[in-house]
Amino acid sequence: MTYNINSLVDDDFYHKCSCCHCMQRRTYALIQQESDRKSEELTLTTDALISNEFANHTRNALTDNGGETLYYYIDNTTGWSHLDDGWGQMADSTSWIDTNFDSAGHSINEIAFIQDIFEKIDPFIDLDFVEQTNYDGSDIDIYSVNQVDDWYEDGIVGQVRSQGYGSSAWWDVLWKDTAGEAEFSDFDRNTIIHELGHTLGLSHPNEDPTNSHWDTSDTVMSYNQSINGWDYWFSDADIAALQSIWGVENDPILNADDSDLKAILDQVTGMDDVSGVIFRLYNAAFARVPDPDGLSNWINANESGSFSYEQTANEFISSQESINLYGSNQVDTNYITNIYNNVLDRDPDSAGLNHYEGLLGSGEMSRAKMMFDFSESPENRALFTDLTGIS
Repeated sequence: MTYNINSLVDDDFYHKCSCCHCMQRRTYALIQQESDRKSEELTLTTDALISNEFANHTRNALTDNGGETLYYYIDNTTGWSHLDDGWGQMADSTSWIDTNFDSAGHSINEIAFIQDIFEKIDPFIDLDFVEQTNYDGSDIDIYSVNQVDDWYEDGIVGQVRSQGYGSSAWWDVLWKDTAGEAEFSDFDRNTIIHELGHTLGLSHPNEDPTNSHWDTSDTVMSYNQSINGWDYWFSDADIAALQSIWGVENDPILNADDSDLKAILDQVTGMDDVSGVIFRLYNAAFARVPDPDGLSNWINANESGSFSYEQTANEFISSQESINLYGSNQVDTNYITNIYNNVLDRDPDSAGLNHYEGLLGSGEMSRAKMMFDFSESPENRALFTDLTGIS
């Protein structure tokens, strides 16, 4: 199935990834391979999904924005336009090279989908995203296209182009509306999130996007459709790779509205009382501050004796929100590593990893108890002080 082109142009101006679906009919022949490949237990490592080249280009774009905020623009014009790609990318270095394209604009559903991607990934990684109404100073420009004049290969449906350099760097994202204006297909959704994944530093899996060992259920950066269709949200492996590049969100206080913030902080009365403990457990399990009502409910539940801290931690880690953050059906080593990364913003040291592997493996400690221990770690308590001013 799938896309089949990966082209990186090594020059001083831009690199690009072109993706196409001219082998799409092969997808359904891969269904039988699903069980075969799963049985091989091949691990899709974080490093296998990271493009340092792409990530560094985005880091350059961030240098003018305080190092953490990316500004994006969703183009809604129609008709022929062009991208200013720069000087001298062909043999004649005195020529200004433009790429002409026929813009399709974006439907309301397509715009909402793109906005939702940025809103949903924001709590997972230490980047913030702001939409602009024009491309003046933006970092990611997104275009829906009918045709691009230098898409010479048949079937190309998406492309990223890294433009500019240094603090003037930005991305152009092109995706082809294959379903037509009246529809918005899962295939097109997958194309969009795949290309946006590139702008955030993701590579194809092991730079081998057609490898049948992986499909879009393993990573949206694969060209292979899963047996359940085209996936259009980042997999656990994708999110782990993005967190490895950008870190876990470390300013969760900013994801609360101002009106909520006072309601949250008014409830937190001390480092070691129930309110402080529950606040830290929220941050450990969900990488965010609590919502006011949730914080109140869990404070009351623990003060009344209806729940212990460990029982509360078990409820938290069993929730879908925490599963989305930490992954499902993780082996102990991966789960421990994810907790270190999410709570302490670092990889485990070998002694710590071995310690918790031994405790979990022997049954001496539950995952809920381990989550609570990390919640009460000196590092997470220091973060609590930074966020609340309470020591």
